[in-house]
Amino acid sequence: MRKIFKKASFWPALIALIAIIICVRNYSPGTWLTGWDTLHPEFSFSLGFGRAISGAWQEHQGLGATASQAHAAELPRLIFLFLASLLLPVSFLRYFYFFVCLLLGPLGVYSFLKKIVFEREVAWRQNIPAFLGALFYLLNLGTVQHFVVPLEMFATQYAALGWLFLLMTQFIQTGKKNCLLLFGLVSFLAAPMAHTATLFYVYLVVVVLYLAGFLIFSPQKIFLRKRIFLLFFAILVTNFFWLGPNLYYVCRHSGEVEASKIHQLFTDEAIAQGQEFSGLAEVALFKSFLFNWQVYQPEVGFGPLLRAWQVHLNNPEVSFLGYLFFLLVAVGLATALFKKEVVLVSWLPVFIFLFFFMMILNPLLSPIYSWLIGRWSLAREILRFPFTKFSILLIFVEAIFFGQAVRVLFAKRKIISLLVAAIITGSLIFYMRPAFAGYLVSPQMRIKIPNEYFEMFAWFDQQTAGRILKLPMPDLWGWNYYGWGYQGAGFLWFGLKQPLLDREFDRWSQYNQEAYRELSYALYSQNSSLLSSFVQKYNINWILLDENIFDPNHDQKVLLFEETKVILSQQNEFQLAKKFGPKISIYKVGNLQNNKIYNLQSTEEIVGANYDKVVSQLPAKTALQLTRPEKVIKVDFEKFFLFPENCGPILLDQSFAYDLLDAGRGFKLSAQAANACVKLPLFQLPLPLNEANLWLKVDLLKEGDANFCLFDNRLGRCAAQRYDYPFFEIVGGAANYQLQFSLVANAYTELKVRQLSLTFYKQNSNEEAISLLQEGSLGNLPVLQRQDTSCGIAPQKYFRKITGADDNQYIEYFSQNGNLCDTFYYPQLLHNQGYALLVESKNIQGLPIRFCLTNYQTRRCDLDIKLHEGADFKTQLFLIPPQSTGEKGFDLNLSNYSIGQVPSVNQLKAVKIFPVDYQWLAPIDQKNKRLFFDQSFDSGWLALGWEDGGPKLLKHVLINNWANGWELNNEGQRPWIFFWPQGLEYLGFLVLAACFWWGFRQGNAQNNKNRRQYGQIKRVADLKKAQQKRADGK
Repeated sequence: MRKIFKKASFWPALIALIAIIICVRNYSPGTWLTGWDTLHPEFSFSLGFGRAISGAWQEHQGLGATASQAHAAELPRLIFLFLASLLLPVSFLRYFYFFVCLLLGPLGVYSFLKKIVFEREVAWRQNIPAFLGALFYLLNLGTVQHFVVPLEMFATQYAALGWLFLLMTQFIQTGKKNCLLLFGLVSFLAAPMAHTATLFYVYLVVVVLYLAGFLIFSPQKIFLRKRIFLLFFAILVTNFFWLGPNLYYVCRHSGEVEASKIHQLFTDEAIAQGQEFSGLAEVALFKSFLFNWQVYQPEVGFGPLLRAWQVHLNNPEVSFLGYLFFLLVAVGLATALFKKEVVLVSWLPVFIFLFFFMMILNPLLSPIYSWLIGRWSLAREILRFPFTKFSILLIFVEAIFFGQAVRVLFAKRKIISLLVAAIITGSLIFYMRPAFAGYLVSPQMRIKIPNEYFEMFAWFDQQTAGRILKLPMPDLWGWNYYGWGYQGAGFLWFGLKQPLLDREFDRWSQYNQEAYRELSYALYSQNSSLLSSFVQKYNINWILLDENIFDPNHDQKVLLFEETKVILSQQNEFQLAKKFGPKISIYKVGNLQNNKIYNLQSTEEIVGANYDKVVSQLPAKTALQLTRPEKVIKVDFEKFFLFPENCGPILLDQSFAYDLLDAGRGFKLSAQAANACVKLPLFQLPLPLNEANLWLKVDLLKEGDANFCLFDNRLGRCAAQRYDYPFFEIVGGAANYQLQFSLVANAYTELKVRQLSLTFYKQNSNEEAISLLQEGSLGNLPVLQRQDTSCGIAPQKYFRKITGADDNQYIEYFSQNGNLCDTFYYPQLLHNQGYALLVESKNIQGLPIRFCLTNYQTRRCDLDIKLHEGADFKTQLFLIPPQSTGEKGFDLNLSNYSIGQVPSVNQLKAVKIFPVDYQWLAPIDQKNKRLFFDQSFDSGWLALGWEDGGPKLLKHVLINNWANGWELNNEGQRPWIFFWPQGLEYLGFLVLAACFWWGFRQGNAQNNKNRRQYGQIKRVADLKKAQQKRADGK
C-alpha cells in the first residue's frame, strides 16, 4: 500500500478514475448530446472547416452576417473531433469532447499545484494537497453549472486553465524556449474558449493581473519583463487568426447586438436574475441564475433545470459542506498572505478581481456597475451574466487556495494527511452526489435525433445552393421546442450547406431581424402575395416546414401549420419538393429572379413610418358625432332590485352595504377592507327598440371616489371604450351590458351617487374611425375594477393602486419576487386595420413593464415590447401592422416582473391605440445598372473592378434595403468581390504558421546543440575513464 501511495502516478490516476465514473454515469447510449446552445460541426466536417477557415463572414446565418462570435476559434476543436471521428461514432463525438475536457481540467490543476505551487515540498506534501485542490476543481457547483447544459467554450476553458498557467509560470521561472513553444501550442488548442470572445477577454485580464503580481513580488524583475512580453506576444500570435476579425466586429457592429429586440427585452431580466445570485452566500457556493432556469419536460411541463440539485442542497448538511469548503479556501487565502511565496501572492489580486465581479450585480455595488456600463458598452455585455465570464477562473483560483489550506492545516504528518485526504475526498463526493447519479449533464440534453433530419441533410447536399426559410417562427426568441425532445437555439444549419433564415440569427444582424418582421406580417396576415414578394426580395429558394416544432407557452394554432400550407398552395411558385417522415415538408420556390446584374425597375418597397409621421395622424381631440337622442332615462333605483357584490379577493373582516338615497334618486355604497361593486343591468331599462349599436352618455352627481365602467356580460369584464367619459359604446345590444359602480376601500369608505341620467344615441354610420381607442379616461379605467393577479410562482408581495391628483392620475404596479399581471381589452379592434399604440409610463425601480399584444385569433404575441427605464414619464409609440380580414380583438397583457427580493415598481399613466396608415411607399432609385450580391449589407464588402486600364473600387450601395450592391458602368463588367476583414484571419494563419515554424526550428537547433554538448561531455568522460584505467594498470 505504501508503495502505491509513493508512486507519482497514483494521485492523477485517482483523479482520472473519479472523472471517468462521472462520465460513464452521465452518458446515455444511443443518444446525442444536444440542446440549449448547441454546436454540431460533426454533422458535416466539410461545412465546419469551411465556416471556420472563412470565419469572418457567416454566410449561413440568414441573410449573412459579420461574425459576432469567433467561429474561426473553433478550428482546433474541429481538428480534434475529425481525428476522433475516425475511431468513434459520430453521435458520441460531442460527449467525448466534454468528457475529455472534464478529465483534463483537474489533471491540469493537479500538475500546476504540484509542479509550481508546492514545488519545494517533499513528494507526499506535494501530491496530497495537489490532489485535493484538483478534486475541488472537479467537484463543485460551478463545474456542474458549466456541464449541465454544456457549451464547448466553457468546457475548453475549464480543461485548459491548469495547463496554460503551468507552462506560463514555468517559462517565467526558467525562460526555456521549449516552455514558451508548448505554451503557444496549448494557447492555440485552447482557442475554442473564445467562441464568445468576452470569455477570452476576461481570461486575458486575469493573465495581466497574475503576471503583474509576479513582476511586483519577484526579485528578478529584469529577466521577467522580457519573458512577460514574449508570453503576451505568444498569446497574440496564437489567437490573432480569430481576434483580428472579432475586433472588426466590436468596432463596427457591437451596437447592433444591444439594439436587437431580443437583447432589449431579455437583458434587464438577465441582470435581475444575476442580482438574485450576487450575494456572498450564493457566490461562495457558485450558485447562479441556472438555479432559476426552467426546462420543458413532456410529462410535467416546465420545471427547474436543476431540480435534482435543488433537492440535494435543501439538505442542511450538504449546504454546510459547501460553506465549509469555502472556509478552507479563505484559510488558504489568509495563509498565502503570510507565506509570501511569489506564486501564491500573485493570485491574490486575481482572486479579488474575480470575486468582486462575481458580485458586481449586488445592489450594494450598483454605483460601480452603473459607472462601468456607462463608460464601456462592452462591459454591459460582459456583466450581463457575470457567472459565465468569471466563474471558471474563480473556481481555478479557489482550487489553488483550497490545496494551500490542506497543505498548511493537515500536511504535518503523512498518516494524518492521508486520513484527511480520505475524509475530504468522501465529503466532496457526497457534496456532488447527484453528479454521480447522472445529473452533471441534464437528462434533457441527452436525446435521440430522428433519422429524418440526417436524410434531409443528405438530400439538401445534393441540391443547388440557395437560401432556406425555416417555418414556423412564431415568436422572436429563436428558442425551439421539438416534439421528440430537443429544446434550444437550433441545430439545422450545422447539417445544411444552404444559408438558413432562422430567428437565432436575429441578434447578430439588423437585416435578419427586419426580414423576420416582414415574414411575420406576411404569414399572420395570411397574405400569399406578400409571402411571394418576401421570398423574391430575400432570394429564398426553399421553404422548410417542420411540424415537429411546438410552442409550450401558447395555443398551438399560433404556429399556423394548416394556414401556411394553404398560403403555399395559393401560389404556383411554391411546389412541394420532398417530405421526410410525416412532419417535415420541403417546398421549392420557382421563378426566382436572382440575376446578378439587372436594371432597376419602378419597384417600391415598404418602409417603416417614422414617429413624427405617425403622431401627425393623432387627432388633437377625440371626435364623436352624435345624432338626436333616442332615449333619455332618469334612473329611479327604487324600481330595481340591486345588491352589493364583492368584486375583489375574499379577506377577513370584510363588510359592504347598499342603501337607497333621496327616495330612490340615488344610492350609497359603503365598504371596509373590500372591493365592493353594484351592477345596474341595462336590459331592465326601457331601451330604444331595434338598435344593436348605440352611444351611451352617463350623467350623475357623486360624493366619494366613484369608479364605474360598462360591464360586458359576454366577456365577463369591463368593456374597452373608444371615447372618454361620459360616453360609452354599446355593440350588439344594450341587453348585454351592465353599468358597474365600484368602491375599493381599506378603512370604512362611502360612495354616494345621485341623479343618474342615461342618454342613448344612435351610432352615426358615416363617422370616420380616426379617434382614440382607449379604455376611457384614467379615472374610469376598467382595469381598476379587477383584483390584482399574479401570473408567476406565488410572489411574496404585489399590488396595484391608483395614485396622483384627480387630473393627473396613474396606476402604480408593485411586485417582489414574482410577476404582477394586468390586461387591457380591445375586443372590437379589427385586424385588417393598422394601429399605433401610445404608452405613457415611468420606471421607479427594478425591471420596467413588459407588454404583449395578444391576437384573439392566433393567440400569438403580435407585439412584445419593453417600456423605457427612465424615472420620468415618457410617451412611447409602437406600430401594429394590419393582418387578416374578418377577425378582430386584441388583449394588451402587462407584466410587472420582479426577480428575487429586488422589487419592480412602475407607473402607467396612459394606454391609447389609434388607427394609422401602416405603409408609406418609397420609390427606389432606378438610374444605373448595379451588381447585386445577396448577402446582407456591410461596409467590409468590397468590389474591385477594372476601369481605364487599372483596378478600381466600385461604389458600394444598399439594394432592396438589405443587400450589397455596386454601381457598374457596363453590363459586361465582372468585379472581384471580397470581405476585407477575412484577410485578418488569413494573416493570422500566416503569422501563426511562421512562428511555429520558427519555434520548432529553434527547438531543433537547441536539441542539436544539447546533443553536441552531451557528446562532448561523454567523450571527455570516456577519455578520463580510459586514462584512469591506464593509471590503475600501472
